[in-house]
Amino acid sequence: MGAASDSTELGVPSDPAPGPRERPSVSVPLALGEPFRNEHWLSRTLVASAWLLIPIVGFVVVRGWAAVGFTRMLQHHPDPFPRLRLSDLRIYLRHGAPSASVLLASLALLGFSALAGVGLINAGLWATVLSGGTLALTLLATAIVLATVLLGWVLLLGNAILTRAEISGRLGQALAPGSVWPQARSAWARTLFAYSLFVPLALLLLTVGASVGCLGALPVWVILELASTHLRYQIYERQTRGGVPRLAAPVPKLLPSEARMVSSGKLEARTR
Repeated sequence: MGAASDSTELGVPSDPAPGPRERPSVSVPLALGEPFRNEHWLSRTLVASAWLLIPIVGFVVVRGWAAVGFTRMLQHHPDPFPRLRLSDLRIYLRHGAPSASVLLASLALLGFSALAGVGLINAGLWATVLSGGTLALTLLATAIVLATVLLGWVLLLGNAILTRAEISGRLGQALAPGSVWPQARSAWARTLFAYSLFVPLALLLLTVGASVGCLGALPVWVILELASTHLRYQIYERQTRGGVPRLAAPVPKLLPSEARMVSSGKLEARTR
């Protein structure tokens, strides 16, 4: 087939499976910039935001859209996050259900861990105020360390399980015993450092979005979904270059909407 399409539509690789590419170290700014790299980023963000207005289903669809984007990035696809179309809904629901479950569970565990951490630190502070002395200060320091370790452990496991869910599209494979912790451990320092920057920025952006209006947080949430997916993709690529075995990813193929556009001549596929 032809080598490229016009500037208004990105071509779709018909066999998108090139070899590994050398990439820089994990970068939070690079991840945050990913949602804006497509020339149609605004319309795609607004369409995805509209989907979030549909209870439960909309969240699963947007999560599936991001998960499909992860696998397309692994294939070095020129358009990893395509426009959300109804004809691709089944694909997004199938890929989104496992990763949405993992994401919700991870957020719940992070919230619980944060509350437990606050409780530990609060106990240490009260011990310091009431009794003072070296023992109380030691208790406070121990509480801070335990809270940090608890949050870090949940972040590491959550990142690894969510990455596995996005690539495999199966909850069982994402939670495979004996596989999650080795993957999480292989890049623990890089992962914790990246999320220590990403999480505060994400909370700040969500706060700014929510302050704009009742629905202002929705497009920010969509942007953060794509940015966090790209961040996990960067971490995963670094892990595999460090010796972690690659997970079995779906066979590269066009989305139903893309296949229809290619067959009708509206979109030109690219050969490798």
